Amino acid sequence: MLVSISMAKADIVSTPLVQLGKGRLTSNMPISPDGRAYLTGSGDGRVRLWDLATGDLIRVFATDTRDLDIANLRFSPDGKKVGGTDSLNVKGRLWDVVTGGLVCSF
Repeated sequence: MLVSISMAKADIVSTPLVQLGKGRLTSNMPISPDGRAYLTGSGDGRVRLWDLATGDLIRVFATDTRDLDIANLRFSPDGKKVGGTDSLNVKGRLWDVVTGGLVCSF
C-alpha cells in the first residue's frame, strides 16, 4: 500500500514512506531512466514497479522467494530490465520490465 512519497529532486526519492508486504518500509527506490516509474522491493520477496506521477502500481515482478527482502534494485540503462538481490546478497535476479517475468537468477 502506497502511503506517501516525498521528493527532493526528480531523480532522488527522500524520506520514503512506502509500506508493502510484511509491513516493512523500503528505502531502495530507484527511478527509471525515463523518469516515469520507480521500483520497490519488500519483505514479502516481491518487486513492484510504480507510476511516479500517479503512485499507481504498474507491475509486480515474479520472484522465487517470499522470505527475504529484495534489495539493491537497479534499472538497466535502457530501462528494459530490472536487477536486484535478496537482502543477504546471496542470489541475484534479472527481470523483464514489459512482461514482469524472471529472465534469470544467479
